[in-house]
Amino acid sequence: MTALHDLSAVELLARYRERSLSPVDVTRAVLDRIAAWEPHLHATYALDGDAALAAAAFTAAAGAPAARFVWAEPAPCDVRAMRAAWTPSTHDPAPPERPPRHG
Repeated sequence: MTALHDLSAVELLARYRERSLSPVDVTRAVLDRIAAWEPHLHATYALDGDAALAAAAFTAAAGAPAARFVWAEPAPCDVRAMRAAWTPSTHDPAPPERPPRHG
Protein backbone atom coordinates (compact mmCIF):
# COMPACT_ATOMS: atom_id res chain seq x y z
CA MET A 1 0.00 0.00 0.00
CA THR A 2 1.26 3.48 -0.89
CA ALA A 3 2.03 5.73 2.07
CA LEU A 4 -0.34 8.69 2.35
CA HIS A 5 2.46 11.22 1.91
CA ASP A 6 3.37 9.55 -1.41
CA LEU A 7 -0.10 9.91 -2.96
CA SER A 8 -0.51 12.45 -5.75
CA ALA A 9 -3.11 15.21 -5.58
CA VAL A 10 -5.21 13.29 -8.12
CA GLU A 11 -5.06 10.13 -6.00
CA LEU A 12 -5.91 12.07 -2.83
CA LEU A 13 -8.89 13.70 -4.49
CA ALA A 14 -10.19 10.32 -5.69
CA ARG A 15 -9.83 8.85 -2.19
CA TYR A 16 -11.59 11.88 -0.67
CA ARG A 17 -14.47 11.49 -3.13
CA GLU A 18 -14.91 7.81 -2.32
CA ARG A 19 -14.65 8.68 1.40
CA SER A 20 -11.89 6.12 1.99
CA LEU A 21 -9.64 8.91 3.27
CA SER A 22 -10.10 12.29 4.90
CA PRO A 23 -7.98 15.45 4.96
CA VAL A 24 -7.42 14.82 8.68
CA ASP A 25 -5.89 11.40 7.93
CA VAL A 26 -3.55 12.91 5.35
CA THR A 27 -2.62 15.86 7.57
CA ARG A 28 -1.75 13.52 10.45
CA ALA A 29 0.37 11.39 8.10
CA VAL A 30 2.20 14.43 6.76
CA LEU A 31 2.80 15.81 10.27
CA ASP A 32 4.15 12.40 11.35
CA ARG A 33 6.46 12.39 8.34
CA ILE A 34 7.66 15.91 9.16
CA ALA A 35 8.29 14.88 12.78
CA ALA A 36 10.34 11.90 11.61
CA TRP A 37 12.53 13.88 9.18
CA GLU A 38 12.73 17.36 10.73
CA PRO A 39 15.54 16.44 13.16
CA HIS A 40 17.67 15.51 10.14
CA LEU A 41 16.60 18.18 7.66
CA HIS A 42 15.90 21.27 9.79
CA ALA A 43 13.58 22.46 7.01
CA THR A 44 10.55 23.91 8.78
CA TYR A 45 9.82 27.00 10.79
CA ALA A 46 6.60 28.22 12.37
CA LEU A 47 4.98 24.82 11.81
CA ASP A 48 1.61 24.76 13.58
CA GLY A 49 0.38 21.18 13.56
CA ASP A 50 -2.71 21.99 15.62
CA ALA A 51 -3.77 24.67 13.13
CA ALA A 52 -3.14 22.29 10.23
CA LEU A 53 -5.32 19.63 11.86
CA ALA A 54 -8.04 22.18 12.61
CA ALA A 55 -8.01 23.37 8.98
CA ALA A 56 -8.16 19.76 7.77
CA ALA A 57 -11.12 19.03 10.06
CA PHE A 58 -12.91 22.17 8.85
CA THR A 59 -12.27 21.20 5.22
CA ALA A 60 -13.52 17.66 5.82
CA ALA A 61 -16.66 18.89 7.57
CA ALA A 62 -17.38 21.34 4.75
CA GLY A 63 -17.00 18.62 2.13
CA ALA A 64 -14.47 20.77 0.28
CA PRO A 65 -11.99 18.00 -0.62
CA ALA A 66 -14.55 16.61 -3.07
CA ALA A 67 -14.32 19.92 -4.92
CA ARG A 68 -11.25 21.16 -6.75
CA PHE A 69 -7.92 22.41 -5.46
CA VAL A 70 -7.68 26.20 -5.45
CA TRP A 71 -4.58 28.39 -5.19
CA ALA A 72 -4.95 31.16 -2.65
CA GLU A 73 -2.36 33.93 -2.57
CA PRO A 74 -1.25 34.76 0.97
CA ALA A 75 -2.80 37.94 2.32
CA PRO A 76 -0.49 40.70 3.57
CA CYS A 77 -1.42 39.83 7.16
CA ASP A 78 -0.21 36.24 6.51
CA VAL A 79 3.10 37.55 5.23
CA ARG A 80 3.44 39.78 8.31
CA ALA A 81 2.72 36.75 10.52
CA MET A 82 5.43 34.76 8.71
CA ARG A 83 7.90 37.59 9.25
CA ALA A 84 6.94 37.79 12.94
CA ALA A 85 7.56 34.05 13.31
CA TRP A 86 10.93 34.24 11.55
CA THR A 87 14.00 33.85 13.68
CA PRO A 88 17.54 34.32 12.41
CA SER A 89 19.62 31.25 11.69
CA THR A 90 22.56 30.34 9.52
CA HIS A 91 20.14 28.82 7.02
CA ASP A 92 17.87 31.87 6.69
CA PRO A 93 19.78 35.11 6.24
CA ALA A 94 16.64 37.27 5.83
CA PRO A 95 12.94 37.10 6.66
CA PRO A 96 10.67 35.68 3.96
CA GLU A 97 9.44 38.14 1.37
CA ARG A 98 5.96 38.22 -0.12
CA PRO A 99 5.76 35.53 -2.81
CA PRO A 100 5.38 36.74 -6.41
CA ARG A 101 1.88 36.94 -7.86
CA HIS A 102 0.86 34.06 -10.08
CA GLY A 103 -1.43 34.50 -13.04
